[in-house]
Order: sequence, then C-alpha cells, then structure tokens
Amino acid sequence: MTNSLIITTNYGTETDELLTPLQALKEAGVRTTVASVGGNEIQTLRGDKTAGPVIALSVRSPRPITILW
Repeated sequence: MTNSLIITTNYGTETDELLTPLQALKEAGVRTTVASVGGNEIQTLRGDKTAGPVIALSVRSPRPITILW
C-alpha cells in the first residue's frame, strides 16, 4: 500500500485545496495522514473569508512541527 502525508497550517487553508486531494488519494487507495504545523485541528476557509469545515488530524503531535526552509 502507498502512503502519503499532507501537512498544512492550522488556519486558512482553502477547503477544496485540502479536501479534494485528500478524497482523491483515499479513492485511489492511498493511506493518507493529515497533520498540521501547529498540531491542532485545521480550520479551513472558503474563498479566503468564510469558515469551512474543521478537519481533525490523523495524528496528534505532542508539540508543534517546525518547518525549516
């Protein structure tokens, strides 16, 4: 089985930019873990303004993730 990881911010991710690929991966049989930089649920937005659904994480981290660029 193939695995994938989606990492996103806790707030402001467009609903469709998260849920559309997530659904496609699931339909393709890819085991997908959803994580957030802050380690909390993800509050999505519609049109950068309206609150969308809150997405629960697949795994909770005991501390926030640090991303180095």
